[in-house]
Amino acid sequence: MSQDNTARFQLSKGMLTITIVVVSIVGIVITAAIAMIIEPKDTINIFNILLPVFASWVGTILAYYYGRENFESASQEMRKMANDRFQFPEKMLISTAMRKMSDIDLYIIEKGKSEADVKIKDLKDFVSLKEASRLPILDLNSAPKYMIHTSVLNSADGQGGTLTLQDFIKDKKESGKMQFDVEHGFVIVSENEKLGVARDKMIKSNCQDIFVTRNGGREEPLIGWLSNIRLAKFLEA
Repeated sequence: MSQDNTARFQLSKGMLTITIVVVSIVGIVITAAIAMIIEPKDTINIFNILLPVFASWVGTILAYYYGRENFESASQEMRKMANDRFQFPEKMLISTAMRKMSDIDLYIIEKGKSEADVKIKDLKDFVSLKEASRLPILDLNSAPKYMIHTSVLNSADGQGGTLTLQDFIKDKKESGKMQFDVEHGFVIVSENEKLGVARDKMIKSNCQDIFVTRNGGREEPLIGWLSNIRLAKFLEA
């Protein structure tokens, strides 16, 4: 509704309200006068019958016009929310699309241990049991350390089951194929980051995963994860 139409509608509604009130008062006065002239003893009964009729009439008309305005306002707000969600998904907060930490199959390096104590064989067994395609690895404080895809993990030489995560990471770094740490295997963003911005950061780093922490800090506990596949589903919705 244009501003001119809105102004005219508001003016018409105000005039209608005044008219209804005036007509109602005049009607009640005339009815009272007629009742007192014709049947003075039944004046109260006549009022008991006619007053609810006037009240219902006035209430119905006012409710129609004022209620319609409220309905239109609510409808406009719902349309705006729908547009923001379905037409502008890039503006959604990443926290609305991410998988929460409680829903993620991940590996936490235990207290008193380091990458040198983690066997690749154990990681393979872990992802096989969980049927996971990617394995987020966190430190003792639940801060993100690595993201290793199962296909890469399974291709690692077992060395009789003695190959450690430390050896695995070192080997990949030396061969120039390190793709598991921050800015290589994943990016970290805050929970208030927009999907479009997070996607651009992921593409710039040439990785496929986004880890989410409270403020986007590397040492903060992980609160969520968004893969490139899940991100694409939300952006294409």
